[in-house]
Amino acid sequence: MLLLLSSLFSLYGCGTNQQDFTLEYGKPTPEECTLPEPTSYDYNDPSYYFGAKLFLMTEETQTLTNAAHLKALGMNTTVLTFFIPYDDDGTLRYPYTVFGKRFYSLEDQICQMSHLIDEMKREGITVFLVGELHYYAEEVDHTIDTPNSLSELSDPEAIENFMEEAPIAMQAMRELADTYKIEVLSPLSEADRYINPAQGDRFMQETLPIFADYEGKLLWQVYGEGFRELDVDPHRFDFRGYDLVGLALLGCDQPIDAWNSYIEDINAWATEDAVPQTMISEIGCVSIPENLPQAADNLRFWYEDSKTYSAGTLVLESPQRNVDSQPISNSWVEDWVREMAVDLGFL
Repeated sequence: MLLLLSSLFSLYGCGTNQQDFTLEYGKPTPEECTLPEPTSYDYNDPSYYFGAKLFLMTEETQTLTNAAHLKALGMNTTVLTFFIPYDDDGTLRYPYTVFGKRFYSLEDQICQMSHLIDEMKREGITVFLVGELHYYAEEVDHTIDTPNSLSELSDPEAIENFMEEAPIAMQAMRELADTYKIEVLSPLSEADRYINPAQGDRFMQETLPIFADYEGKLLWQVYGEGFRELDVDPHRFDFRGYDLVGLALLGCDQPIDAWNSYIEDINAWATEDAVPQTMISEIGCVSIPENLPQAADNLRFWYEDSKTYSAGTLVLESPQRNVDSQPISNSWVEDWVREMAVDLGFL
């Protein structure tokens, strides 16, 4: 598998020679990054996915940064992010700095991510790898860790160009998943949010051939903004070909009724499309809630209500870059996580 990854670097112009690198895909890292050799670990198959979305697990941005932190909370799963930086034209661009990590090139990103994934796998942690779009602004100095934008791709030509560019990143994720036996992979988390519902749906179907015969599970996580807008008819997503459909329950202290149709319809569509499992693939508060008791009640309700259908619960920890970002450790969220762990028999 390491040979396959090496071939991937050469295929996409990410070799070790300076002239092999295009402007879009970056320049070689000044310090050599060597791919770790996977050990005898295999695909984990937990009875229930219980963990946290932790992006890159850097100390600068997360309170949970290693396997020991997860295990202390009864968790068995981490969600790691494969960032896909794109410019105004929808073209992938490097170098890119995000959440304390600098990726000099696509090759360098693959290598750095492989070390984090391998570390988690060696500790018996189940890994979700999710693609996420980040906007590469020309005017930003990408040699430093600047605020990152999750702006949406909206220009039709840029969307089409991204559709052509995306297989480069998708193939990289596939090779990482095969090499390090990643249990669950989402080609583009919340594709309906970062592109738009119709084109995001199209992307998720068109990318499926890249993941043919993948031994792990494929996840389609739905943002579902249309379900919470009274004047919008929600797009009917096509979940065929996926193993898991994920709910992103980020309502925090919002009125809980606003999320009912989203939960009901996504579950119904997953059943119609013969998807084996649904789950809460992201739940929590992006920011510290104004109404903490309401937020705590909402999260408890969604967890309890999901017991009849959910294959797991994964708690969001927003990157700790702002004073109002909601952490997990030493907070009411940690208390709730421990409650769930005891309820599940994990603590």
